[in-house]
This record gives sequence, structure tokens and C-alpha cells, in this order.
Amino acid sequence: MLNLNSAFLNGTNILNMSIEEPQKRAADLTRNYERDLNIIEFCQELYVFKEQAPLLFGDTEKANGFYLLLSMIYAHDLQDAFSNTCMALRFLLYLQAMNEVLAN
Repeated sequence: MLNLNSAFLNGTNILNMSIEEPQKRAADLTRNYERDLNIIEFCQELYVFKEQAPLLFGDTEKANGFYLLLSMIYAHDLQDAFSNTCMALRFLLYLQAMNEVLAN
């Protein structure tokens, strides 16, 4: 089963958390993927994302899934600005799909 700590990476949860909470969870997630994610950049991205997402995307509460949030980032051509966030979302999408395959 997908770790619930990664559920912070959706529009609703990020916006409803304090500034520190997504950064703490990002640091925890990054420890599992040290070769792929930069902890400092990822935490900075989430800080910027939390503050700017409502202005950039409008209603981010509609982005309640990893795929929807990733799609919104790509639709606005922000994948370079949020490269670690995109990588983490792709990891989580893969893990979510594998969990579903293995459950069946």
C-alpha cells in the first residue's frame, strides 16, 4: 500500500498544511530517493508551490490526485521550475499503479 505520508502531494493537502509540514514530508520522501531528488530544491519548490499555486492554477483543490497535479504543472509549462516535485509525483504514480496491480 502506498505510504500515506506521500498523500501530502495533492492540491488540497498542500494548501491546508502549514508551511513547515510539506517541507518535513518532502524531506522524509527524499530520504527514500536521495539519488533522484534534491532535498533542498524539493523543499524550496514546495514552499513556492504552496504560496503560488492558487495564483497559478486557480482552484488547486480540484487537483486531488498525483496525476491531476502533475498534469496541471505540465499544462502551465512549469515542469522545469518544479522538477523535483514532478519527479516525486511520477514516482508516486508508478508506486500507486504497482500497488493496484499487485492487489489484483
